[in-house]
Amino acid sequence: MRQLAQRFLGFLLPGALNAGLALWVLWHLATVPGYARHIGFGAFVWLYAIGGLTIVLSCASAFFLLAADGGADAARRRHWLTLALINTTIPSIFMLLLLLLR
Repeated sequence: MRQLAQRFLGFLLPGALNAGLALWVLWHLATVPGYARHIGFGAFVWLYAIGGLTIVLSCASAFFLLAADGGADAARRRHWLTLALINTTIPSIFMLLLLLLR
């Protein structure tokens, strides 16, 4: 049960938040004309909060994976670590994309 909670908070929730951010960015870019594209302060705060939560959860899971002692599951942990690091960088890429395409 503990491992299930760790996987949910460390990988599934950040992945779902990243998917939600991706859908919002795509929706915003598709529906708003280029000349009127701007992000209000409220939307920026929500994006920053959701992206920050994603980064914190992913970094915590990556830290716990690195702090765990090695063993027979080293290759499996490497895959989970890669996923955690990818989940860490995606929100920053979305924010940069919005800033570049506004």
